[in-house]
Amino acid sequence: MELLNEFEKVLRTTSDGFWITSIEDYGKILYVNDAYCEMVGYTRQELLQMNIRDIDDNESEEEMKSHFQKIIKNGHESFISTHQTKSGGKIEVEVSVTYLNINQGRFYVFLKNITLEQQLKRNILAQNEKLYDIAFLQSHQVRAPIVRLLGLVNLINYDNFNDPENKEIILSLKEATVNFDEIIREIVNKTNELHQLKQENDSKQEG
Repeated sequence: MELLNEFEKVLRTTSDGFWITSIEDYGKILYVNDAYCEMVGYTRQELLQMNIRDIDDNESEEEMKSHFQKIIKNGHESFISTHQTKSGGKIEVEVSVTYLNINQGRFYVFLKNITLEQQLKRNILAQNEKLYDIAFLQSHQVRAPIVRLLGLVNLINYDNFNDPENKEIILSLKEATVNFDEIIREIVNKTNELHQLKQENDSKQEG
């Protein structure tokens, strides 16, 4: 009995959420700790009237039944899902489930809120994509107008500026310069977006 009391105390004070659910009624919630209540904003009394499908609607009824059977067969599973909060928002959770064949079957579920980590990961991926775009623009897109500009400059008749062909060359130079300016603006915009993503990441990590 003392060991059970210690176990329950650990579950009540851990920062991770914890459920015990049945395998019937789409995983009716039989026990939930304080941490999970805080995660989703529901009271314990409210959650004990709910089932997994009320919180996690990422799967259809058939998909959930199939998922249950897979967990029952393997005995355990870990995956990432999204859960609905009482306020209507969503959190991303890392779910670790263990199945025990007692009392008609029970799922013992640990749930870790990884919303911040997932957002940081997406921001880092977005940063990498922006870096790739900037590198591509600098190494490919910028080179073309520079080569064109240099080529046109070499075609100018410096000995006779009244040469009729100079006018066409100057117009082409203007067009190439405008194109070059557009590419530079795109690089600047992507650099600003990259800086903004970095600031968001730094702010989340500090928070």
